[in-house]
Amino acid sequence: MRRIGFLLMLALAAGCGKKTAPTAAPEPSVAAFAEDDPERTLAWLAAQRNALDAAGDKDSAEKFKALAETMKGRTINWPGEIVQINSDKTYGVTAWTLHTDPPEPRGEETRERHYVLVCKPLEPGVPLPENAPFVRRPEVGFPSGAGDWHNAARPGLPVKLTGTVAAVQLHRNSWVTGYGVKDRVVHTEVGITLHLAGGTVVPTK
Repeated sequence: MRRIGFLLMLALAAGCGKKTAPTAAPEPSVAAFAEDDPERTLAWLAAQRNALDAAGDKDSAEKFKALAETMKGRTINWPGEIVQINSDKTYGVTAWTLHTDPPEPRGEETRERHYVLVCKPLEPGVPLPENAPFVRRPEVGFPSGAGDWHNAARPGLPVKLTGTVAAVQLHRNSWVTGYGVKDRVVHTEVGITLHLAGGTVVPTK
């Protein structure tokens, strides 16, 4: 009986002394929504959409929409350039683009995947229909957030775009280039339009 009790004490001591290996913390994602970096934000969106499409998820469109909607309420302070100067002293800003490897399995046809991110001012009361055509240069521009510098405005002028994401529109378009199977390329473009409340632009130079 004493021998059994002694062995039991040894077993308990061994168990107490055993160390459990610590669980490694997951590495932070490089691509994520960034209030100061539109390119990183676009890379995050592209990676998520590509992953959904690569998995063949039948609900990929709805899941990507839900992901994009998480940007609502977020404030941005993004660097960009003026691409359009309007007579009412408002300004159109850069469209950010990204080209990625196609998420679809490799087949006979060559495929290319393109992503484009555009910001435009929120127009209260204007409907935002699903699957609307993608517009790279919206007619409505952002006003100045730092006085009147209209006479110095020029295409390519570096600016900071600030505002709060109030609505998100998603777009998808496909087209084909080339002739014959060998030269045929199927292009898929995913467009994201962010409608900003209180959006303004300020020159940085």
